[in-house]
Amino acid sequence: MINSCSKVNINPLYKPISFGRKHSTYTQNGIDYFIQTSGCKNIQNSKMFIPHYHGFSIPIDCKNLPNTKLEGTQKDIEYKKKICSNTGIYGIKPYKLASVIGPDEFKDAIINNSSNRNFYVTGERPQDKLNIPDSNKLENVNMKIFGGDYHVHTINSDGSLSVEDVLNQAVEYGNEYAKANGTPFIIGITDHNTVEGCKQAVKIIASNPDKYKNIRVVLGVEISTKEAELNGYKFKKPEKYHILAMCIDPFDPKLNAFLDDLKSQSGNPLNIKAISVQDAYDGVCHQEQCFFGLAHPAYPDITHRIYDDKDPYETTKELIKHFKDITGDRGLYSEAYYSSYSGDWSTDPELYKTIIKACDNLGLYKAGGIDVHGESIFYSGQRIKRK
Repeated sequence: MINSCSKVNINPLYKPISFGRKHSTYTQNGIDYFIQTSGCKNIQNSKMFIPHYHGFSIPIDCKNLPNTKLEGTQKDIEYKKKICSNTGIYGIKPYKLASVIGPDEFKDAIINNSSNRNFYVTGERPQDKLNIPDSNKLENVNMKIFGGDYHVHTINSDGSLSVEDVLNQAVEYGNEYAKANGTPFIIGITDHNTVEGCKQAVKIIASNPDKYKNIRVVLGVEISTKEAELNGYKFKKPEKYHILAMCIDPFDPKLNAFLDDLKSQSGNPLNIKAISVQDAYDGVCHQEQCFFGLAHPAYPDITHRIYDDKDPYETTKELIKHFKDITGDRGLYSEAYYSSYSGDWSTDPELYKTIIKACDNLGLYKAGGIDVHGESIFYSGQRIKRK
């Protein structure tokens, strides 16, 4: 309750009248206000009418003022502060990015679910449809045990969904998932060679933080690389590598300059100049908080590997080792759990065992990713070729 509140003024955050009194922030309809109080000892337990800056009063339930306290480890808090600073947009504050997962929170999720295939797989394919993409039944979704998809593409690269569409679908499922499990659903924005989708996600989340309280969004980027040889062995065709950089700051000028240079000749993030895994790591590793993951280590060139004169399982192990050798302690995980990809490789038990064993031997955690390109966050869908 309020002991005495002789004066309470509410003004837009962009034009605060005075900083000399007790104050806090209040968000209504996505707009920040600056609340100034005088003689008010316990505003959190009050309900009152506050004079609006246009001269009329608006009711405010002070029990429901937003929680502006920053939660998480110091590393997670500093990560969100850095993002807010680099946006250049006044009014985006760290507490509004509670739904953006921090590096420590993300690492914990990776570690805790490394042996939990069901966390990453939406459902299993029927035996008569093992080689049919997106034929899985979504039983893990229906049971609310599918908990994370760290690999989603949007219209900013070769996906079908806008960032807002991705977040809305994640929220719809995340609200049910959180009710069943008591933890948020995790989804990653990982467009090819661009962070524009991540920038959009930050702005969308900050505009209405409460809407996204039951999801955690990983800000990432999938960087396309190629290797012509490995350990002295020259491939007949350069081997494709896709590297995931996770928990990035998408507003970082140095990162944006690196990605802009990749597509400088075409202007298209799907058509970049050839770089190696080392080049990709060097372009992002200055962001000390980010981690690296290896995307679909047995895809998309498994057919090429089979027709090469080197054993495909040995090649897969060497590719995973090459990733770990370059990324070191920053190389956190490799994708290993799948349910939506096409071709025999996704149901090849020996190839699956090869990936699992390589991860265990190299100290990499195992994760999954649906690699969403279609119109549902639960299916891979078709890639969109944009010129």
